[in-house]
Amino acid sequence: MNEMHEQLKIDLEFEKVIPPLTKDEYHQLEENILDDGRIMMPIAVWVDIIVDGHNRYRIAREYGDIPFSTTQLDFANRHEAIAWICKNQLGRRNLSDEQKHICSANAILPRSKLKSNAMKTEGLPRVDKMTTRRTSSKQASV
Repeated sequence: MNEMHEQLKIDLEFEKVIPPLTKDEYHQLEENILDDGRIMMPIAVWVDIIVDGHNRYRIAREYGDIPFSTTQLDFANRHEAIAWICKNQLGRRNLSDEQKHICSANAILPRSKLKSNAMKTEGLPRVDKMTTRRTSSKQASV
C-alpha cells in the first residue's frame, strides 16, 4: 500500500450514515476481493477522508498487499458529503424502507440545520471538479 493510502481517514459520522454490512455480506466482500487480488471499485475520498469504501479499505489494510485506487470528490462541507453518501448508497444497496427514508432525509436536510455541523474547510485543498470527472471517466472507460 502506498503512503497516500496509509493516510486515508475513516470518519465515524460518515461511516454510520449507512447501516453496516452483515457478517455474511462482509465475508462475501472479503472473499471477492481476495479472489480478485485487488479492489475493483475505487475508494471515494474527500481530501483524505473516506466517503465510500470503508469496508473495502479495512480489508485492504487487514491484508496489506491488496492494491486499490481512490477517486477524489469535492464537497463544500460535511452536509454535501453526507448527501452524496446517501444518494450513492440508495442506488447500490438493499436498504430497508426505514433505512431508505433516513438516507433520503440525510440527503435533503435543510442547510440551516447544518451550519453548526459543517466541517471547516479552511486550509483544505479544493479538488477541481473537472479533474475528478476526468479521473472518474477514465476509470469507467468512458
